[in-house]
Amino acid sequence: MPAPNPAIFEALTFAVEAHGADLQVRKGTRFPYVIHPIRVADTLQLFEADDEVVIAGLLHDTIEDAGITADEIESRFGARVALIVVGASEPDKGASWKDRKQHTIDYLRDEADHDTLMVAAADKLDNARSIRETLERFGEEKTWARFNEGRREQHWYYRGLAEVFLGREPNNLLFRTLDSEVQTLFPDPARGTRLFSGKPIGTAHDARAFLGDPIKHWKPEHSAYELPHAWVAADGLPAEIDAVLRSRFGPCELVEGIFEKETSLPGGNRASQTDLLALVRSPDGYVVVGVEARRENRSDSSSVTGTTAARRRRSGSRICVGGSGSTPITWPRSGTNSCTARSRRCSRPSATALPKQ
Repeated sequence: MPAPNPAIFEALTFAVEAHGADLQVRKGTRFPYVIHPIRVADTLQLFEADDEVVIAGLLHDTIEDAGITADEIESRFGARVALIVVGASEPDKGASWKDRKQHTIDYLRDEADHDTLMVAAADKLDNARSIRETLERFGEEKTWARFNEGRREQHWYYRGLAEVFLGREPNNLLFRTLDSEVQTLFPDPARGTRLFSGKPIGTAHDARAFLGDPIKHWKPEHSAYELPHAWVAADGLPAEIDAVLRSRFGPCELVEGIFEKETSLPGGNRASQTDLLALVRSPDGYVVVGVEARRENRSDSSSVTGTTAARRRRSGSRICVGGSGSTPITWPRSGTNSCTARSRRCSRPSATALPKQ
């Protein structure tokens, strides 16, 4: 593990002093404001930003809110950090709220470099999460009363930001995470699916943020990558799954599916985690389908194989329905990826049977 960087500690002290000089607090609380830049910096390091970007995250509001100058930051932390902080700051606090936010959107879309985008995204992600937490605790009326503008305007702003970030770097994990948080905060039916990963997801990338290791496991031909891509692309049941369920239960429709579903089992030391747990509607009732996938190294290919079946064989891939017969399947790239699913009949749907994480 690398040694701690003294510059990060210096930046933390600088931020505490800058925001604490006039007792700045987080909106609607009595808690020191500096918790926000600390959380922004922590988010940046989690998404593997380098130390100077993390330092800029700690300092990102010091120009805008604490009266610090760019020259002061450059003299202490260097030109790159100063440029990022300037880019993350609103230049004219005297303008109207709408003009300031439109300027931010335009600047991030047209001018900001990658470093500034990362700090701005981490800032907006923490703000969005704070709004969600406040909504859960205090409700709509008390939450939006804390802001200069209400829910409608905030929806416009955060959705615009999310689209700008994804437009600049569609595969950036931090930007995808922000987009997922905005979708949760301001649900957009046009972007919704019937799939969840801790929260509703609109694209396969939205599932990535909830993996145990979103960097290591998010690679083509890995189960964590292929499974959400196959199901989200299908906008329902993948064709191979549909064919197998149809042969057993008749025409089926996906009601909802939950990636990385954890379920406590009686007598177990820890929760059981299912790669995908799906509730499916059939003509005679409801069917629960548990999909387990893993990568299996084989001499002829790399495959993603269901663990339940794979424990009993070392090659091949099958989808097993209800513990009876099985049918070979492969998706979505022929010869490289597959999964195993088990299902069982439910007499009726139960909202409590599939709690969202």
